[in-house]
Amino acid sequence: MNSITVIKIGGSLLEAGNFEKLVKALAPKLKKQRAVIVHGGGKEVTDLAAKLGLKSRFVKGRRFTDDAMMSVVEMVLSGKVNPHLVGCLNALGVRAVGLSGRDGGIVRAKKVPGLGRVGLPSKIKTQPIQRMLSHGDIPVFSSIASDGKGGALNVNADEMACALAMALKARRLILFTDVPGILDSSKKTLHRISEKSAADLIRRGVITGGMIPKVRAALAALKKGVKEILILEGKLPLAKAQGTSVVRS
Repeated sequence: MNSITVIKIGGSLLEAGNFEKLVKALAPKLKKQRAVIVHGGGKEVTDLAAKLGLKSRFVKGRRFTDDAMMSVVEMVLSGKVNPHLVGCLNALGVRAVGLSGRDGGIVRAKKVPGLGRVGLPSKIKTQPIQRMLSHGDIPVFSSIASDGKGGALNVNADEMACALAMALKARRLILFTDVPGILDSSKKTLHRISEKSAADLIRRGVITGGMIPKVRAALAALKKGVKEILILEGKLPLAKAQGTSVVRS
C-alpha cells in the first residue's frame, strides 16, 4: 500500500466514448492504491486552436507553443479536460482532486529552446502530493507547469508523468496510449524492450513522432529507479490490452 503508481492518459482515450469506459475500468483499482494521474488532451487543443484560426505545428512530437497557443492549451487541459476527468472519477467513488502543475508551483519546468512556451520538468514539490496521497486523495494533473516567474509552460504529458514518477520514487509507471505499445518495423507490438533496443529504434526511425518523447521519458524513469514501466493500449478489457514493458538492458 506504500508504493505509488503514476498513470498517464492521453490521445484518443480522452475522447467521448473511450474516456468514460477507461475511467470506469480503472476506478476499482484506483480505490485500492496510491496513485497519481497525468493527462494530456492534444486533439482537443488542436480542434479548438483550428476553430480560433490557429495552426498547430509539431517538432519531433512536441507542439510548438507561442503565447496564443499557450492560452488554448491551458484553457483545454486545465479548464475542460481536467474537471471532466475529475468529475467522472468522483462519480465513481474515487477521491480525485484536479490540479495543474502550476498550482502551488508543484511542477516547475525549463523552456525547450526553439519551441516557444514548451517546457521540460525540472523541479517537483513532492510534499503537497504526498500529503494528498496520505489523505486517500488521488491528484489528477493537467500537463501544464510553472516557469517559476508566474507564467505557464506546455509540458508533454508523458514527460510530466515520468518526472512525477521519478520524484515520488514510484514503483510503477503506466503510460496509456491509443496504440498497442511500441511497434517494430513490421508494425507488430514489441512486448518487451530494453534501453539499447529502444535507442536503436529511435535512431533508425522506427520509433517516430509522439512515441519518441514517450520512450525517452520512460527510459529516464527506468534509470532513476522506477521498477515497472508499461506503455499500454487503453483498450478494454484492460487485462487483454497490448503493450510494451520497458526494461533495463
